[in-house]
Amino acid sequence: MLVLNAAHEVGPALFDLVGQGPRWAPIAVTGLALLFTGASYEHRIRDLRLRTSIAAMR
Repeated sequence: MLVLNAAHEVGPALFDLVGQGPRWAPIAVTGLALLFTGASYEHRIRDLRLRTSIAAMR
């Protein structure tokens, strides 16, 4: 409940701050976050496949 209240109070000021920057900035930040998430997911999948292949060799 505390987090929701804080988001409600800080939200308008945050949106005003984001609105003062370039219009492409939120899209760029979102794209970078998705790129980082996808890269870390691919890295975890590769590690998991490597572990299972090594375990199959034993």
